[in-house]
Amino acid sequence: MQFVLGYEISNIIDYRIVTNENNNNQKEIVNFLIEWTGHTEKSWEPFENLDHCIPLLSDFFLKIYQRSIFEYYNLMLKVNID
Repeated sequence: MQFVLGYEISNIIDYRIVTNENNNNQKEIVNFLIEWTGHTEKSWEPFENLDHCIPLLSDFFLKIYQRSIFEYYNLMLKVNID
């Protein structure tokens, strides 16, 4: 089981890259669309909230890799942890 903020994650469905502007400094952030166990609503969660969900993230990244190597490498660059 993978939990975030006390809720169990059922699946990682998609991702999006958003630009966060902070003091004229733009930073791209990756958010993941999460499906929660026992809930119908989905939510966008930042990568930082999912850092302990390695098995689910690995499965999701594999799906992206199988879809497009270019998309996979681009995503990996965006989620690179400093």
